[in-house]
Amino acid sequence: MVSTKDRLRRVAGDTMASAWTPATDGPGGSAKIKNGDLFRPPPDGRFGELAGFFKVFGDETRIKILHTLFAAERSVGELAGMVGMSQSSVSHQLRLLKDARIVRRRREGKTVYYALDDDHVKTIFDEGMSHVSERNGWSEG
Repeated sequence: MVSTKDRLRRVAGDTMASAWTPATDGPGGSAKIKNGDLFRPPPDGRFGELAGFFKVFGDETRIKILHTLFAAERSVGELAGMVGMSQSSVSHQLRLLKDARIVRRRREGKTVYYALDDDHVKTIFDEGMSHVSERNGWSEG
């Protein structure tokens, strides 16, 4: 059975191996405390970047927008109708998602279409949904 951490490691292109390194005595070894720290954080601010990335997922409206984009790219007007919000509100949320590189946009004339930036986004969403469903005893579907 593949653990959630291993699935996320694959999603992140195995960058987690260098971003979050438990102090162990080798593969399959037990964690040892070295210099008073159980884990050695990366020196380059990756934890802050990761926290910012997950913070974007912390809003129910943005989650609804992402879920709507799973099937196909959509215009702001389509998204607004589907999630029951004004175009202005949806545009604001899409800007945050675009700035976090979770969605991308494409302009066709005066219409702007949004889509998921890549498959990682759906994988992360699906893993999160699986986690909360399991914790709450909900069936996935």
